[in-house]
Amino acid sequence: MLTGVVPDARYWSYTLYGADDYLIPNQDQRYGYNAATMDYVPRDTLNPEASDQWIDQYQIKISADQQEGNWLPAGNNKALSITLRLYNASPTVYENLATIALPEIIKVN
Repeated sequence: MLTGVVPDARYWSYTLYGADDYLIPNQDQRYGYNAATMDYVPRDTLNPEASDQWIDQYQIKISADQQEGNWLPAGNNKALSITLRLYNASPTVYENLATIALPEIIKVN
């Protein structure tokens, strides 16, 4: 699972590639997510004073088996790569590359 917060850029996307560095063929033609296609983690409605910290969080499940929500089909690949593209990133991103919040990859069994 890939989890993180929305990058500070005008446009961004995540794309999943197989071991051969090509898009992974799948019947849904689902290869990546961007700001317009992502379903975000819902805001905590039971705790509204928890601020806006949840509004820009996301999770993308990467699995050979179909999953609910944001899911990228991994097929039978043993090795995968995920590419994050940022277009027109804010100055806080490119002036502080070492401190930007990158997504976390979590292995879930």
